[in-house]
Amino acid sequence: MTARGKVKVGIIGSQFQAECHAESFRMVADEAEVVAIASPTPDHAARFAKKHGIPRVFTDYRALLAEPDIELVTITAPNYLHAQMTIDAAHAGKH
Repeated sequence: MTARGKVKVGIIGSQFQAECHAESFRMVADEAEVVAIASPTPDHAARFAKKHGIPRVFTDYRALLAEPDIELVTITAPNYLHAQMTIDAAHAGKH
């Protein structure tokens, strides 16, 4: 937990692994809060956000990375996309 309160989390991806990550963060709700989801499929992202009470939805993960309050991201997109997403997250200063 940061001195400011809960760690703000963004999830990149909106399928099975994203469900696992969202549920995991729910287990540590005193320390972390998922505040954004990014998926290139708008319907998937919107449904996921509604199901999990996530306030922000993006169809481009780079827009999520540009959000200044998001401190940590989890990448649940297909494996072949992880390398570039990880590089972009590091350049954005996200854990």
